[in-house]
Amino acid sequence: MSDEDEQSYWKRRPPSLFFPLLLIGIGAVLLLKNMGIVSGDLWDLFLKAWPVLLIVSGLDSIYRRDGIVGGVAWAGLGGIILLANLGYIPPIYWDVVLRIWPFALVVWGLDILLSRRNWWTAVLALLTGVVVVGLIYWVIMAAPVTRTMHNETFQTQPEGVQQASIVLESVTGKFLLQDGAAPDNLADGKAQLLTNEDFQFDYVVQDDTGVLTLKSDTDSGSQHWFPNIDNRREWQINLSESMPLDISSKLVAGEQTADLSALQVDDVVAETVLGRNVITLPEESTGLIDLNLVMGDMVVYIPKGVPVTFELDTAITALDYPDDFERIEDTLRSPGGDAAGALRVRISLPIGSVRIRYIEY
Repeated sequence: MSDEDEQSYWKRRPPSLFFPLLLIGIGAVLLLKNMGIVSGDLWDLFLKAWPVLLIVSGLDSIYRRDGIVGGVAWAGLGGIILLANLGYIPPIYWDVVLRIWPFALVVWGLDILLSRRNWWTAVLALLTGVVVVGLIYWVIMAAPVTRTMHNETFQTQPEGVQQASIVLESVTGKFLLQDGAAPDNLADGKAQLLTNEDFQFDYVVQDDTGVLTLKSDTDSGSQHWFPNIDNRREWQINLSESMPLDISSKLVAGEQTADLSALQVDDVVAETVLGRNVITLPEESTGLIDLNLVMGDMVVYIPKGVPVTFELDTAITALDYPDDFERIEDTLRSPGGDAAGALRVRISLPIGSVRIRYIEY
């Protein structure tokens, strides 16, 4: 291809449609959600439909002439995962998909080899892409992966401390945090773990504060489910109601459900990258309840009649709250939320939905 022909080719190369279609799709769904036309859980929908992004990316690659083999491979992989999420084929393990990353090098080489733009190389590239998708499907479905689970129970006593700090960390799974520890315990419960996944349980006393740390350490051989509503490793943590608590929980992908209504909480930090946070607020707190989620669904339950001030840090976010709330720019208040002693809650969620509800007894 001469320099003149190459310049002519790039001038004719269509612009990408991926980002405009992504904005249009997200905006349309959020608009329909805010108008009440679409009901249900946006996060559940995203968990099932996210492979559409791969399909659109693949089709966009073909449209932009970036590579037919790669475009077909991306679209095919997205289609396989989407069918698995919808239940039409057996479930797929995310770590198996990660293991076949060398296919990306194969596809890249094939795209370079078949880069000449005429009808027969285009047909050959298309057929090659279909074959690659078939190989990917066979490798994913034939992968001999076994997954066994085990439960790790734990309990600890306060040892005379006046307050406690609770630290929870995991890559994936579901945190279920609530009151209900045995009378003599600061905390007890159980964690569901995968084979080769180490559970770190550590309790130390610093001055008059007991610091409890629960973490999972995963080596490269451990297998994880791709985050899915029906496939989460659950950690159940029961805490004592008899002393003030600081709580910090971090999860990369999954769900955090925390019922703080019967606990004495000061500062609370719940961080999730991808997933869902469901938080039931206490009637009072002396500190800040900080809820952080990068993408997903957040549900906050508040006791009826309890004044709350919400500080919002949102972007492409659907926001749903009771009619008697007042919103002024990035501040949202329940009745009496501007009074001294009101609960302070900070919500950070760039992409997703926030729903605030009164507790129904």
